[in-house]
Amino acid sequence: MTGAGLLGILIGLGLLIAFAFRGWSVLLLAPLAALIAALCSREPLLAHWTQIFMVSAAGFLLFRAAGIPRRLMPAAIVLGTSTFTMSALPGTPSIQNAIPMP
Repeated sequence: MTGAGLLGILIGLGLLIAFAFRGWSVLLLAPLAALIAALCSREPLLAHWTQIFMVSAAGFLLFRAAGIPRRLMPAAIVLGTSTFTMSALPGTPSIQNAIPMP
């Protein structure tokens, strides 16, 4: 991965977070952030959009590949986002942050 590609990922993620906190829908922001990341990678934009992002997004939103019922989608989204925020973001109250505290 080139430096420009990594920068595109960080810019796309930063914009996704900033606009999501302002109340924009993540369903609209995710494709735009993916376009920004693909644009900065200096590779074919349409190929990234159609062959990578849209295929993965469709597989996640219809759950058809795994045969998982659609009624379980909200649970998967909540568990995925809560486990990320409980361990990956700085300052979260996780055990490795709580041990050295007085």
